[in-house]
Amino acid sequence: MKRIIVAMITLLTCVVLSDICWAGHLGNNGVNIQIWKKSTGVISVIDLNAKTITIKKKIDDKELEKTFTFDGSTKIMKDNEPKSIADLKTGDEVIVIYLRVGDSVLAKTIKIGKE
Repeated sequence: MKRIIVAMITLLTCVVLSDICWAGHLGNNGVNIQIWKKSTGVISVIDLNAKTITIKKKIDDKELEKTFTFDGSTKIMKDNEPKSIADLKTGDEVIVIYLRVGDSVLAKTIKIGKE
């Protein structure tokens, strides 16, 4: 009886450990991890044909520019009210919530105004 119990515990341990080892090798296969980021600045360029906006920001006496693509799912907001791309103007202060998609940076939300 003792041998049967030891054999069952050994078998159960092997099954549990093999599942843990197998799960450790899964990595992120099939998992789409999206990291959303935020950037603030002033709109310097709006290109409706290329569907991009460029914002600039001054940090430590350096002027930095970042270009974002937008699409039909990009939300434009001002004072918690939905707006459209047509409401964006060069010189507007904006907050852009974005994520990196391949080589481009896709704006998911553009909020007009300061934080």
